[in-house]
Amino acid sequence: MPLQVVLKIITAGDGGVGKTTLLHRYVGGVFLESTQMTLGVEFLVKELGIQHHVNGENQAAMHQLVQTVLQLWDFGGQSQFRHLLGKYAIGAKGAVLMFDLTRLITLDKIDQWVQICRKYDKNLPIIF
Repeated sequence: MPLQVVLKIITAGDGGVGKTTLLHRYVGGVFLESTQMTLGVEFLVKELGIQHHVNGENQAAMHQLVQTVLQLWDFGGQSQFRHLLGKYAIGAKGAVLMFDLTRLITLDKIDQWVQICRKYDKNLPIIF
């Protein structure tokens, strides 16, 4: 029986930077030409089978299949939803923060998003 790991990953950033579009492309393989504003939070799941290299009792290399379930939390970027993010980030294993280079103000605000995501876990891994 394969080992199962569940990883909670949050995505955050200003509204309209493409969080929902990216997640739907990754999870469902579809590009959404247009999306509606995410109100609060949207939850998506992606399951992956990952080969994990382990050393057996006799030091022979073995590969174990790890069933990895990604719980992807897509947070609305509007200011009225930001207060939710800190609490929802509790238990997350990582965060993806997004911005839009055609709107540099979204990049300028990225430090605010880092602070919100790390409110309860100062060591939360974050990628941009």
